Amino acid sequence: MKKGKWIIIQMFLLLLLGGCEEREAVHVDLESNSIEKEQTKTALETDSNVQESQVEASNLNLTHLGSWNYTTFTNQWSDIQMTVSKSAAIFTREQFPLFVTMKENQIWDVILMLDDWDSSIYIFYEKPEKEIDIDTFLEQKFEELEAPEGLNNQINGWSDVALGSETYRKMETSIRNDKFTDFYARKKDGYFIVIQVRSTPFKLEEIRGILDTIDSVNQKK
Repeated sequence: MKKGKWIIIQMFLLLLLGGCEEREAVHVDLESNSIEKEQTKTALETDSNVQESQVEASNLNLTHLGSWNYTTFTNQWSDIQMTVSKSAAIFTREQFPLFVTMKENQIWDVILMLDDWDSSIYIFYEKPEKEIDIDTFLEQKFEELEAPEGLNNQINGWSDVALGSETYRKMETSIRNDKFTDFYARKKDGYFIVIQVRSTPFKLEEIRGILDTIDSVNQKK
């Protein structure tokens, strides 16, 4: 009789222990599912934040970009309107990387080449990583110029010039005195608005003619 009771007690203990193990397993599974859900939620929130940042950056760039109407370029933000000669090749923004290395702090707006393929006008907007004056900024642009092997770039002079209704700081540079690259810059909303002009003596008159067409957009309203 006692032996029978002991067997019943042992069976009851086994059933009880089995139930505890099952409850522990269920508890572990619930915790695991909770962790996985939290990780998924965090990943989704991170991805959403990245996408929102990309959209905000994209929208920010769009507010800075101008547009072309045949040979006339207009940008209300930079207050630039410019008409180019029919011989100039105007490139799309998808083609910009073929000509320049675009940095994260730069917004490129215009790249055009004259028919000699050695004279060009670039318009871009650059936000420095730290606050600097306009002359220091232009000197940095000068240091980025690449000279042919065995030749040196040189700064020929500084001046303040009017393009349209705006005043730009101009830095004149040259290579071997037969090619020049001039920079025109002014500041707005933390960005430097830059017009970079490159020319040979043969296209100097045509380049100057294009610069003479630069006018204010906003004052015409």
